[in-house]
Amino acid sequence: MGLVNGLTRTLPVPHEPGETVTFRYLSALQFQEAADAKASAAVRKMREMGGDLLKGIQEARSDIPASIATAFADPLDSYDAAALLRLGIAAWTYAEPPGENPFAQIDPKTAEWAARAIATLGERTEEDRLNASSSFTST
Repeated sequence: MGLVNGLTRTLPVPHEPGETVTFRYLSALQFQEAADAKASAAVRKMREMGGDLLKGIQEARSDIPASIATAFADPLDSYDAAALLRLGIAAWTYAEPPGENPFAQIDPKTAEWAARAIATLGERTEEDRLNASSSFTST
């Protein structure tokens, strides 16, 4: 894909007929920002848990083979959903336009769907490649 500046994609909200969200393709720097936000939140939570509980979690996770963990990995595990929405939502068809913090404006189901859509936008399918001129727009 290369350069993503100005690329957007509009998708229908699957659980709300007639509503759409226009997403920005994120740059590597923006994905890193969302990953850093997730890591910072994780560190805060670990400090709150304390050493013994954290050690138990780490031991339990070490029992999972890497191939299985990779196969079942959720793309949202790597990114902060609020950061993805803030960086990735360009517009939507709801009555109120997206503000600086779209995460605070939409319900949890729509937030999860939208964050997942943003996290996977760069994963183009063969159909996307074939229909590139109609699937992708530049703003």
